[in-house]
Amino acid sequence: MNPILDELNALRIGARSVRAMRLDGGILTAQVGDGPPAVVVLNGGQAFVSKTTARRLRRDLRRVAGILPADTPFVLLGYPDKPGAQYRLTDIVEHVACGIAMHWRCTTLIGISFGGVVAARLAATHPELVSRLVLVSSAHRLAPDGCRLVERQIIHATRLEFVRLLETMSGCFRAGWRNMLLRAALLGRRRHMASSVNAGGAIARTLRALRDDARDSSPWPRQIRADTLIVGGAADTIFAEAARETSAWVPSVTHHALPGEGHMVMIERRRQVARLVRDWLGPRA
Repeated sequence: MNPILDELNALRIGARSVRAMRLDGGILTAQVGDGPPAVVVLNGGQAFVSKTTARRLRRDLRRVAGILPADTPFVLLGYPDKPGAQYRLTDIVEHVACGIAMHWRCTTLIGISFGGVVAARLAATHPELVSRLVLVSSAHRLAPDGCRLVERQIIHATRLEFVRLLETMSGCFRAGWRNMLLRAALLGRRRHMASSVNAGGAIARTLRALRDDARDSSPWPRQIRADTLIVGGAADTIFAEAARETSAWVPSVTHHALPGEGHMVMIERRRQVARLVRDWLGPRA
């Protein structure tokens, strides 16, 4: 028996049930809806920073469901739970690709933030698995400011400074009041923070994999054959500059850079992002 899987399998998203399981490598997956899902979603960085709880996963699943065409069955994927000492983004890509090939017929791959970097690499190296690619608040790599942010995060994770680690994201909202609320929430949880996040070493190794991948300046996104949609904030310091590069290199791409918006468009401009994604995917993904 696995208590966390039992708890997750008891979740419901609206009227739809959730089925959770772990793939090889410890990747946690949660499927919403019946039938073979044609949409696979790669979660953002919270999936390797925060410990998995039913509450967090329910929130993540609801956000994803909110941008897809109504009643679309989908699978939300996390990342390997015990990254090795020598850990690269390509290792994550291969773990995820193997799971997709074994368990689902993936035609549409969606990557959110960190998940978009993984999704872009997967679409380039495994074109047989992906016919449509969606990147939300993401790109094929970090922008230079995103690399500097991740460097700070690696330091905090290595030192087990978890409040300071999460505080690095408290400037990512466009609305100042949201940033203030996040800082206040982190301060209120500071005594219990260590119990709600994953091991500092595992977080640091995954962040290093993301940073190191950004150093590949070759035009490999030209290998992506999937029709591609990019939706993000034009003022997203973590990814916007790189997203323009992605858009220039991918052969078939639609790029929406929302003016004045930052990294958290999936929260702050939820309806606009949902409309853009749904219109592009069509009535039923």
